[in-house]
Amino acid sequence: MNVDLGTKDVVFDVDGAVAVLRFNRPQQLNAVNSGIGRGVVGATDYVRKERSINVLVVTGEGRGFCSGADLGGGRTHLGNPEDPQTFATLPPAQALALLRLEKPVIGAINGVAAGMGFSLALACDIRIAAQSARFSSIFIKRGLGPDNAISFLLPRLIGSARACELMLTGDIIGAEQALAYGIVNRVVPDDKLMDETLALARRIAAGPGIALQLTKQSIYRGLINDAEEQVKLEYMHQHILRGTADHREGVKAFQEKREARFQGR
Repeated sequence: MNVDLGTKDVVFDVDGAVAVLRFNRPQQLNAVNSGIGRGVVGATDYVRKERSINVLVVTGEGRGFCSGADLGGGRTHLGNPEDPQTFATLPPAQALALLRLEKPVIGAINGVAAGMGFSLALACDIRIAAQSARFSSIFIKRGLGPDNAISFLLPRLIGSARACELMLTGDIIGAEQALAYGIVNRVVPDDKLMDETLALARRIAAGPGIALQLTKQSIYRGLINDAEEQVKLEYMHQHILRGTADHREGVKAFQEKREARFQGR
């Protein structure tokens, strides 16, 4: 089912428990404009509200995932630097919309993911890269600093030394190097990218919806909590989940030696 998010710059489809957001400016390698920005926010809002959707997949149409901010005409998504109100009126970073989504997000990285495109890829929980994928924190080559949470995400993912090298040089790395660094989970042939991504998305989406969300929360809270705080959080989540219909179904399916049929309740 196609869902109209009010902009032609993204395509948003829902198939059962999986939603797919495609950046749709292939001639510009999906450079981010206001339409893509609205699309990211609109898609995450939609997925959050629809209980039947458990996973969001993000990818790009054409030859690239996202080449960064659209710098055409010399203007950027940051607005006019001479306007003192610029930073007071900035919209939320698109990466934050993905990071705030309680449900799992999988990035299918096709072709280039540069600048803000790299940030958006990193904001996904799981990243599957096509063999043609390449990544660059290109901000430095445009006389700019990091943007859209890349300086938060990349050091946590690969360590400060490697993050410094990539962000201070703006170097481009290929899919295999990204895999070696831990930036992506796996690399697949270009023509298998969406098949592999959707297969994983459906496997995850078949799980118990509430437990999926609380598990994602536990993983990220575990990066900042101490062990005692984390055990308390896990205990609280288990207390919540023991009261769900999906937990009862999981136990019943185990006893009956069959696959569980979760309903997200």
